[in-house]
Amino acid sequence: MSKKRIYDQKRLTTSQRIHIEKGLNDGLSFAAIARKLEKHPST
Repeated sequence: MSKKRIYDQKRLTTSQRIHIEKGLNDGLSFAAIARKLEKHPST
């Protein structure tokens, strides 16, 4: 049984953008950051 995620927000919050910046600075991949934020990697 696969786990489905619902991507309900269309825009990123300021907090999410900060998490993305920190993740990139830490060398995380887009996929790893997306998993933490529960967002699709292409967001």
